[in-house]
Amino acid sequence: MKNLKIVIVLFLIQFCYAQVDGTYRTDFGIVKLIQEDSIVYGDYGERGTVVGKFIVDKFNGQGYLVGTFAHGDNKWGSFKWSFVSNTFSGKWGWNSSLSGGNWNGEIIYDKPSTTMKSAIWSGIWNTDFGKIVLEQTGNKVKGKYRNLGYIEATVVGDKLIGTFTNNGSKGNFEFTMECNAFKGKWSWNNSLTDKWNGTKATKSNLCDDSPYSGLYRIKVIDMQTTCIGRSQLASTIQLYGAIGVRIYGKSKSGTIDIPSIKNYPARIWDYSGGSNTFDVKQNAGAKYNDVYGDAIFYLGKKAINKERFYLIKGELANQELQVNVQCNLQEEKNLRQDINFGFHQRSILIKDVKMGKPNYFIIVNGDNTFRITYIVDKL
Repeated sequence: MKNLKIVIVLFLIQFCYAQVDGTYRTDFGIVKLIQEDSIVYGDYGERGTVVGKFIVDKFNGQGYLVGTFAHGDNKWGSFKWSFVSNTFSGKWGWNSSLSGGNWNGEIIYDKPSTTMKSAIWSGIWNTDFGKIVLEQTGNKVKGKYRNLGYIEATVVGDKLIGTFTNNGSKGNFEFTMECNAFKGKWSWNNSLTDKWNGTKATKSNLCDDSPYSGLYRIKVIDMQTTCIGRSQLASTIQLYGAIGVRIYGKSKSGTIDIPSIKNYPARIWDYSGGSNTFDVKQNAGAKYNDVYGDAIFYLGKKAINKERFYLIKGELANQELQVNVQCNLQEEKNLRQDINFGFHQRSILIKDVKMGKPNYFIIVNGDNTFRITYIVDKL
């Protein structure tokens, strides 16, 4: 029976590990997580870190990720998360408490991040003197030096400065970050004369310092419609066609259509017509002052909620990046010829996009108006 309990506990821990890597939308911003060796680490928002380990509650058998987060360099707190499928739920609090309230999240991208900006020292490092495992909370770093001792250090700019122990003996070191590697020196005193270099086992750090580098998401939120002269209250228009989203970048060789992650097609919304139509009931009745300055009374509204992800780096990470939205809409008419509203597109430079807020693509065709709402986020 004792051996059976051990097997169950090990199974629960491995089960928890399987669902962790990825980028999460949470109650308190974006969290990027990587599971490596016995730790889970990542970025919390723009200037924070998270690091933790899985434990199993011996009373209920539930697996939890418990650890610490940093809000800036010096303010820190604790969290306890339970993962189920593509979501987590849990608690948080300042310092060592969990009294701050709920902290829940859902995954939006299920691959390990390669755009870490804050938790850059966390993880496994293969070095001149064997493997070290580091855990970063804000500007403080602790870790294990093989099976010989421990590391304690502080982040100062691009350097990690601290001490290590080796079978009870204590030495000093200074590492200088070079993206997913470091160059360093060490000694048993303060002279730091001997080399100690290392490379990160998982290349999780963002190596490009351009403000345009990173992981972007384009999400089409909804479509709103006004079809004057045909659409009466509570009637429904039947649309078909396609909506596509792209990011274009400019390199030395010209303009490039940057592929989305996993090479998903640009066509994010696709209804082919016939029995496959996008039915919009014309009774929403919402009035807006649109980007053209006109007050338009939209009769219909239908959610889309489709998204694409793009990793921008290297020479393409510049202010010439463009977000492009395209559409080709038609209305199906049962007893008359279908109405083709034509092909339309809009491009906007990434520097002019309202990041994290609604952007609008408005199509006007005679008395017919369509407004496509989309959001661009940098994760």
